[in-house]
Amino acid sequence: MTHDELNDLAVRYLRTTGGFSVICKECHSNVQEIPDVYAINNRYSVVIECKTSHSDFERDGKKRFRRYPKEGLGRFRYYFCEEGVIAPSELPNKWGLIYVYPDGGIRLVKGKAFGHKTNDNKYRFQEDYQKECVVLYSLLRKATSWRFGENGIWKYNGEEDEC
Repeated sequence: MTHDELNDLAVRYLRTTGGFSVICKECHSNVQEIPDVYAINNRYSVVIECKTSHSDFERDGKKRFRRYPKEGLGRFRYYFCEEGVIAPSELPNKWGLIYVYPDGGIRLVKGKAFGHKTNDNKYRFQEDYQKECVVLYSLLRKATSWRFGENGIWKYNGEEDEC
């Protein structure tokens, strides 16, 4: 699978299984970290990093915000890949793992299950709140530039839009 295909599957997984309605692929903002998929609900944020190869996974671990987890985004963080690309035993502390199978199935292998309050502390990161605010501000700025909230008035119109 390509990186883009994995990103699209991760978005679908978060929307359906995770119940997230605010999801952004490759969320660019004024922070160094650009998550492959960033999602937020009324309780917490999630970062998903999609990996097509084991070497990509190894490179990811060298990033500053991976070496210093308190500088990263996401209260919960997951790697998303085809089965076998990353072994559960290789995961950094607190990271989850989601596998995509050849038949199209997607399964949480390790990490907090969405919609459940179990294991919250076991997989919970202390996210960088300042950076989370920067990302959220960036999302709101983009929404405003697309004329959501025109004239300062925000009105839900029932449509789902991704950035």
